[in-house]
Amino acid sequence: MATDQPDARHDWLRHANRVTGEHRRRWQRGRGGTTGWSPCGNQWDVVAVRPKILGLNALTELRLSPTCGYPVLADHLGDTLYIMVELARHAPEIRTEGVRLLSAGSVILVPYAAGGSPRAHWISPPRQDPPPLPPADRLTQTIDRLAKDGTARTPVERPPSPPARP
Repeated sequence: MATDQPDARHDWLRHANRVTGEHRRRWQRGRGGTTGWSPCGNQWDVVAVRPKILGLNALTELRLSPTCGYPVLADHLGDTLYIMVELARHAPEIRTEGVRLLSAGSVILVPYAAGGSPRAHWISPPRQDPPPLPPADRLTQTIDRLAKDGTARTPVERPPSPPARP
């Protein structure tokens, strides 16, 4: 698994907040990118995480870089992160409310074009075929630990604030 660079600790949070005014205008006019349903359980499973910040913190904790092509989607309206993971040989034990594994028989909404929609927006689009996928059990264990530690709902480490204007 690729890891992030030492100075890129906030990339997941930055990528998650990279919804531009142009995205919003397209979505409001109904001109976002094309989306469609994609089945889980064939090439990958998905860990759905609500709230998004919990999943973003887990990805940061695992030191996975959003620039390496790990496929991660955001549902901005439902505050849910969808992280594509390796096919789970057996369902990992998940102890955290708001976290579930989507496998064979489940589908997710994915953007087929750059704009996506507020319900299906790439935070980190796949950059190769097949894309790198974290193991489901490692991700869910990290999520469970962060939730238990109470650090789940705030950024793992916040970037410094800009200086106050006089």
